[in-house]
This record gives sequence, C-alpha cells and structure tokens, in this order.
Amino acid sequence: MIILMFVLVAIAVTFATYNLSIIRSMPPKERYKLLYFTDDQVSIGIGLMKRTYKLKDIREVRFSKGKNSAVWEAGQAE
Repeated sequence: MIILMFVLVAIAVTFATYNLSIIRSMPPKERYKLLYFTDDQVSIGIGLMKRTYKLKDIREVRFSKGKNSAVWEAGQAE
C-alpha cells in the first residue's frame, strides 16, 4: 500500500514538472494563451491535458472571470 502511494506521488510530481517545463519554455506573451485554433479545430490547454474539439461540435461557450461572465451560442452573430 505504501509503495502504491509513493508511485502515485511520483506520477503526480512528474506530471506537474512536465507541464511546468512546457510553460517555462514558452515566450512570456504565450504562457497564458489556452486556446489554439487550427483549421476547423480548437485545442484547449497546455501539455498532457490538452483537449481538441471540432468547431462544428461546439454548441455553447461560457466565459467568466470573477463576477463578469458571457455566453456565446452557436448561430449567434459575433
């Protein structure tokens, strides 16, 4: 049981170190960009947790920071 705990901690530390190394290697202005658009896809995140979606599959996007929020739904004018 203790060995399993050490293995899980080692995996978590490796994962965090990998993501931090990716962020540190990026130019300062690029570090906070989380959305990357390519052709008809959008990737969200950095490192191992990056998820990619097709733009046609996205129905709604919600943006929020503090008390401010906004919602965009497919088919709305920009």
